[in-house]
Amino acid sequence: MVQIVRIEARATSDGHGRIIEGCQHRRQHVTGGDMRRMEDSDDRACGAPQPGLDISRDGRLVVAVIEHEGATRLYRRFLDEPDGEIIPGTEGAYHPRISPDGSRISFLAGNYLKRVDSTGDRITPLVEVANPFGQTWRGNQEILVSRREAVELLVVDVQRNKHELIASGRAHRFYWVDNVPGSDAVLVNRAHVAKNDETEADPIFLDPLDGSEAIKLGVEGTVPRFARDDLLTFTRDGALMAAPFDLSDPGRAAVPRTILDGVLVESTIAHFSLSGEGTMVYAPGRWLVGKALVWDDGEGNVEELDFPLLGYGDFKLSPDGKRLAVTIGSANAVIWIYDLERGTR
Repeated sequence: MVQIVRIEARATSDGHGRIIEGCQHRRQHVTGGDMRRMEDSDDRACGAPQPGLDISRDGRLVVAVIEHEGATRLYRRFLDEPDGEIIPGTEGAYHPRISPDGSRISFLAGNYLKRVDSTGDRITPLVEVANPFGQTWRGNQEILVSRREAVELLVVDVQRNKHELIASGRAHRFYWVDNVPGSDAVLVNRAHVAKNDETEADPIFLDPLDGSEAIKLGVEGTVPRFARDDLLTFTRDGALMAAPFDLSDPGRAAVPRTILDGVLVESTIAHFSLSGEGTMVYAPGRWLVGKALVWDDGEGNVEELDFPLLGYGDFKLSPDGKRLAVTIGSANAVIWIYDLERGTR
């Protein structure tokens, strides 16, 4: 049996932005592979271009990235309690991860990796991580985090607040790193590019941290997650998928299966998390292939520009406000110059 928890963003009655619904979360039981769909909902981003949800291994705690008062923040909810709360001091947060024992929450904010106790409010900065692409707990005392466009992989000791560079090299990228329990290796994507419609999936590697050769898995997808001893989850073609995973023979070809539709997928990132005991939390929606460029005049008037939906990254407006430089993609990004008056590039 798989238990699915649907947590939906909505506007609050007092106008303080978007939060995660409290006691009105809904559960759906699935047995024998029979999936009953819930009603449709509006597409709502989790407020960040990176993973925005996590659930503790015991299925008790959910942490989500939400928008509140013009900034992303972390919202936590213990599912055996009627209400949740925004964690103070988490402005700009994205990509939360909960430690295996559920006692700590790590997250990225700007170019820093930070942590907070699961029941506390004290935010502890751990290390500066320019251009991070993922982080994961290795046990309850260490965090692995990639930085500098996934060229470097650090291990951070959260107890002593110290870090060490354990891998680096342009030929070896560490996108969306995820720890594999019982193994001195991690799951990674070696490439990450903006996806638009039909493209090849990113290969997934099992990368030993002792420097030995990485093993290419028999399935492809983005943001791989080690769900349990025999199951791997990932995103591909806008769908949340799973495939059998054998640590003793990781390169064996496997047939992936779609495990849930109606999940919000932003570019290649599905907003979901699966606990060790089979509870899934996800943001409802559909595949949002690209991002729209909009013009905001600062007075509440927002106009969508007539440019294609793409994986836009950093941008800068010219001093005269007539041209826009914007990156497309992440790794190996290209820079486009848009003429805003003519609508050309």
